[in-house]
Amino acid sequence: MKKPFKFILPLMALSIVSSKSVEKAPQLALWQELQGSWNYEIQPAGLKGSVRWAIGAKGSTLWGIFDEPNDVKSVSLAGWRNDSKTLKINGYGSAGNYWDLELKEVSAEKITGTCFGILPTSQKYSGKYTGKFETKDKFRFTINANLENGEKQEITGLFTRSKIEPKSLECPWKWMLGHWKIDRSDGTKSDVVWTRPDPNADYLIGNWTSETGEKMTELVGWRPHNQTLVANAHGANGNGFYVRFNEVSSNKLAGRFRTQTEGKDEQMGTVELRRINEGLAQATLKSNDGTVITEKFTKVKK
Repeated sequence: MKKPFKFILPLMALSIVSSKSVEKAPQLALWQELQGSWNYEIQPAGLKGSVRWAIGAKGSTLWGIFDEPNDVKSVSLAGWRNDSKTLKINGYGSAGNYWDLELKEVSAEKITGTCFGILPTSQKYSGKYTGKFETKDKFRFTINANLENGEKQEITGLFTRSKIEPKSLECPWKWMLGHWKIDRSDGTKSDVVWTRPDPNADYLIGNWTSETGEKMTELVGWRPHNQTLVANAHGANGNGFYVRFNEVSSNKLAGRFRTQTEGKDEQMGTVELRRINEGLAQATLKSNDGTVITEKFTKVKK
């Protein structure tokens, strides 16, 4: 009668170990509420913009991509340090701004700790940070800051979850459907055929053919949550390109591109595409190395 206990006790111990191994870190519930697109306003600096948070590395990190109307771009990375039970957040921006947060109290509703950094206004600060959800769609933080000049100031930020208005769901760009010939200022040529497989969805398939016969397949899609048009194309031997248009109107697209061609260094830069009329469009690509290439799109008549 005593033998079964020899098996029951190890099983109980295994159960305890297993439950600990799958225990979720406290930041996950917070991140799950934060992921998605938000608009923010920071006072008293009067900074406004948008951010998209996404969970990465199998729940180990939270990425944040920040955009402001004055073209300031910032990226943040949050990570959980299990040894010290601390949530660490670092961020860096194109205006010389950065932030460093060390949060010791972490729950699904509230985080507190210390921070320091520089605002896009070049103002240095350090102090105590408190952030909490006011509602499911509103997150507010407060920094009781000590400024570089010795003054004290309260810095506040309000994040409001973005809501997609019905009128924003449909892409405003007038699609360039059909067969087009592309002539470039560097002497190269291509053909592309854009088709819209589903008339009720805002995406296109592009089939590209270069003058030497290389082929690429492109997927173009509209992202209503942040009003961007994104294109990805892939061909043989690693050839391809990526374009993200964050300025989208009926006859104009503007944004950034990245291209990869076999035997050449990766190119990055800005791109602007203008639809002149139903049969003509023009594009200008400015690479980071100073190279400028123009493209002329001419529609092939049936």
